[in-house]
Amino acid sequence: MEEKKSGGSLISSGHTIADAASVEEGGRTFHGYKEGQYLLPNDAVEQNRLDLQHQVFLLLLDDKLSWAPVVEPKYVLDIATGTGMWALEFAEQNPQSHVIGTDLSLIQPSRDGLTNCEFIREDAEDQWIFSHKFDYIHLRAILTCFNDCKAVFQQCFDNLNDGGYIEIQGFVGTVLSDDGTLDNTALARCAELTFHALSKFGKDMFRLMKYTQWLKEIGFVDIVEQRLPAPINTWPADKKFKKIGMYTCADMSDAMEATAAKIYPALGLSTEEIGQLVKQAQIDLRNSDIHAYLTFSVIYAKKPASCT
Repeated sequence: MEEKKSGGSLISSGHTIADAASVEEGGRTFHGYKEGQYLLPNDAVEQNRLDLQHQVFLLLLDDKLSWAPVVEPKYVLDIATGTGMWALEFAEQNPQSHVIGTDLSLIQPSRDGLTNCEFIREDAEDQWIFSHKFDYIHLRAILTCFNDCKAVFQQCFDNLNDGGYIEIQGFVGTVLSDDGTLDNTALARCAELTFHALSKFGKDMFRLMKYTQWLKEIGFVDIVEQRLPAPINTWPADKKFKKIGMYTCADMSDAMEATAAKIYPALGLSTEEIGQLVKQAQIDLRNSDIHAYLTFSVIYAKKPASCT
């Protein structure tokens, strides 16, 4: 599987799905099922951002959907599937696999004739009740999804077949620069405020750095982690990373606006203060004199072949 590449998005840009179970807040819509558990919206703006982020991940992963060495997995689970682009493309490339995508919001498109892909509304922190175990479980961009990531990984372990793989992809959680150009900027201030605000919601921006240890403690073996830089605007000279930066800039700008409005009030900031700070941080995002980047991590691990 690791050599297969993505053939491109199945759904044209701008194709969005409204979830009837959504609730409105501040002009945006959010999931109504388990309301408040996930902090970002599920509306058209957010769906377009998630589809753009999918393209960022493909660029970072050399146009591959997976780096785990899985071979023709029969049962595949995509947790926190979002708009379902990863699940749809994996199902298209692997017709022998049955792919299930789960999310708090049902915002995934129709399967367009794909009989081996389905989407269900599910909270991965609840007790799993699938009728079978899985050969491959994929999680992506889950930094703010769960209250107890380790418990979710434990459920992944318990619901994998022996020899099956888990793969986790995502950003470590904050912006960096190696030359000081990020220092004393509104963007750096936003990153600091986001860290403190998320902690008030029980979310740790840096918990991804604990994932490999948690996987080891749970019982996974052959744990591999690779980290890659993801520039946040077009400052790199390299064409590939310049494109990644262009997409990541748009991704972060939309995410920043939605996240700040939701969590910064917990720090006592007014709507006006939040708006001014986000506006300046968005200007910094587009400033190619600021050589900032995120760290993208890919982790995969295997359930031992003799665990039963």
